[in-house]
Amino acid sequence: MTPEERSEIDSSIIDLTPDSSPRENGRRNCKFIIIEYQDKLHLVFGDVSTHKYHANLLYEFCNRHGIAVDWVHEPDLLEPLDSSIDILGGGFLELNVVEQKATFSGASKAYGPFHLHQLEAILTASPQFASMTTRFC
Repeated sequence: MTPEERSEIDSSIIDLTPDSSPRENGRRNCKFIIIEYQDKLHLVFGDVSTHKYHANLLYEFCNRHGIAVDWVHEPDLLEPLDSSIDILGGGFLELNVVEQKATFSGASKAYGPFHLHQLEAILTASPQFASMTTRFC
């Protein structure tokens, strides 16, 4: 996928804890998931202090979009009841707002590792992340 193709992808960034204050060093520790819904890619993230499980992120997304869910194993595994939604993995995100850096790493135990190409496409199209240095571990 070329950079031009990535920038044409319909995507959104959903920060579930936008008012969260970074720690003294300017860092926020978050979990994230990538969701494909209605032909759009969504990067959904929130601070680990308020979103202990990746399923919490999915629950918030589904709640905002009116999507019915079923707790397969509460509190860490949630299944959307809409077959048009795909969870494309997840992981951890460390944001450093002072140094304008974002580090994506790890994998979700419930939803698997993130898909790098989809994540890169979302970040390329995002004004929020375009000015940041991103790293993938």
